[in-house]
Amino acid sequence: MIDIHTHIIPNVDDGSKSLEASIKLLEQEIEYGVTDIICTPHYRRHMFETDVDTVNLSFFNLLEEVNKKALNVNLFLGQEIYCRNIEGFEKTLNYLDEKRVLTFGNSKYILLEFSYTRDIDISEVIYMAKKRGYFPIVAHIERYEYIDSIDKVEEIIGAGAMIQVNASSVIGKDGGKRKKFVNKLIASNLIDFVASDIHESRKNYLKAAFEYVNKKHSKEIANKIFNNNAKQLLDLIK
Repeated sequence: MIDIHTHIIPNVDDGSKSLEASIKLLEQEIEYGVTDIICTPHYRRHMFETDVDTVNLSFFNLLEEVNKKALNVNLFLGQEIYCRNIEGFEKTLNYLDEKRVLTFGNSKYILLEFSYTRDIDISEVIYMAKKRGYFPIVAHIERYEYIDSIDKVEEIIGAGAMIQVNASSVIGKDGGKRKKFVNKLIASNLIDFVASDIHESRKNYLKAAFEYVNKKHSKEIANKIFNNNAKQLLDLIK
């Protein structure tokens, strides 16, 4: 499996408080069969604004420890970028152009997060990102209360986005309503990636979610959204 949304880098957001905790998270990923991980610390103005140099340094320190312990996993760097509103996103796009906010690896792919409750025109944000040359992935789309139908997800995809959901939602750890919606999206072939979104304080349900999708939907679908789509992404960001 490949995990494209994680908070594993120590001391840059709310994900991991120490290098030791980060290694434990990685060891669990490896135990679950994860071979490649994109580290996506938060970027959110007025909350998570760790500068890029610090993020890079913490990432390379983690890489050094991974190599020292000979852990069999490949790490890549990106960020989970919060979009509060249309006006603020214009500034974020400028920061991306200036490399003050991180894309996935050496690419134009970006992971976008939105307010869970305050309705925002996600399709317009996607259009803005695409116009500036970026390829957006919408993080955990099932968390946004105002995105509650197949039609709304299809509209966002039509604007040019790829869609990620959290493993916890697939198996009902975030409530039955989200589980039903996510599995409806999977059955409708509207999901590109399932990821763990793990933090030190948050359990990793990636393996359980893979087994669930493999059984409920099909092995082909499970391989596609837990591995194959992400493999294609990795080829583009390296």
